[in-house]
Parts: sequence; structure tokens; C-alpha cells
Amino acid sequence: MSARNRYPLDENEERSLVANLAVSQGILLLAGFAGAIVLTGLASGDWEQTVFGSEWIRSVVVSMSANPAQAAVAGAALALVLLALAWTCERWALRSPSGRKAVIATRQGINGEMPRLPASAIVVLMVLTGFTEELLFRFVLLGLLLYGFSLFVPPLLAAIVAVFVSSFVFWIAHVRYRDFWSSALTLALAVLLNVAYLATGSLLLVAITHAGYDLVTLFAERRKMVREPDYFHSKIPNRIILDATEQTQNRKDSDGS
Repeated sequence: MSARNRYPLDENEERSLVANLAVSQGILLLAGFAGAIVLTGLASGDWEQTVFGSEWIRSVVVSMSANPAQAAVAGAALALVLLALAWTCERWALRSPSGRKAVIATRQGINGEMPRLPASAIVVLMVLTGFTEELLFRFVLLGLLLYGFSLFVPPLLAAIVAVFVSSFVFWIAHVRYRDFWSSALTLALAVLLNVAYLATGSLLLVAITHAGYDLVTLFAERRKMVREPDYFHSKIPNRIILDATEQTQNRKDSDGS
């Protein structure tokens, strides 16, 4: 029995979840492109060529295409390191009642719905997520922070501060991670991705790492849903997006009346 058969996801919720993720990643992609234009303009000083030419596109392409074979191998290896870290954090969390409660709580929201999407949708969405989030948080945000701080402090200190600030922003952006273990893990992942990008300058490497980590995590959760007798230990999440939409609409109706 598959996870989708054991815990069927509401069909309307499934469509809403896929649409919500696609739209949100599309917005992040546009923000990443806009940020890449700003970063390239600042670095080159030639705003006309940056805005009306293709220099910013070239900078992204170069970061994605430099040493692709090495980037793929290193990205996969780093993804395995992050997965091992995540597995260790979960093992430690499960050793205490509070930690176990936190692990189960993460399964009650969107995290409990995403593994039940069609496998093809998971692959496409996570590959898109890997690229868009790394473009925005590593290529753009980390790049802008490094450029800005380097104007005032030595390069090494600028890199350390840029990594810290970028990692914190990444953690804030992932609002569903709030308990101790998931918060610590999210910060650790962000720091390692930032360091990897600074060390290599390869957007492809961190995009592969991010996408690989997400894909293995979601498919591992699908397997747990089948193997564990009571995966959710509570009500099965089935209409998170739809219920939130309906509540928002009800508030608007009530405010309008």
C-alpha cells in the first residue's frame, strides 16, 4: 500500500497545494531575477548594460554551468551530509517526550500533506524550489550582503556576517519551523549552504543540494507513512490550504458586512 492510498489527500486540496507552491516559487523566482539585476549592476557599475542587456543572465548562467560534473557530485555529497544531520536531529528529538511531540507536530500541517502529492509533482516542485530559493537566498541575498559589508569591514568579517544574516533570513522565511530541533536544523542547513556557495561560487551545487535534500526527505516521509502504524498520531491533515482560504474569505465577508 502506498502513502497516497493509505492517507488519501483531498483532491481539491491537492490541486490547491500544488498551485500554491507553484505560485509562491514563481514569485520567489521573479524576486531572484530582480535581485540578480541589482547585484550585477552593483558589481559591474554598468547599469545600462545590466538592465537592458543580458549581463545579469550571463552571471546566473555562469554560476549554474561552471564545472557541472563536479558541482553535481559535490552537491549530492553535501545533500547526504545534510540528510545525515537531519536524521541525527530527529533521533535526538525522539529521545525526549518534548522532542517527540515536536516531531509529530511537524507532521500535522503542510509537511504532512506534501509527501502525499503525486511523485511527479514532488519532483518538479522540489527541483523548482531548489533553484529558486538558492538563487534568491544564496546568489542574490548572500551576494548583496557580502558586497555591502565588504565596503565597511575586512573581507573575512564581511563573509562571516553575511553568512549569519543570510542564514537568519532563510530561517525566518521558513515560518513553519519553530520548535527547537527544526529551528536548529534549518539554521544549520542555511549556514552549510551559505558556506558551500561562498567556497565554490556554484549556484548549481547548492541548488542540487537543496533539491536533493528536499526530495529524499519527502520520499522518506512517504515510506514512513506506510511503515509506521500511526504516522500522524492525531488527526490526518487533509485541508490545510482550503481551510485557510475559507477562513480568510469568511473574515473578509464578515468585515464587509
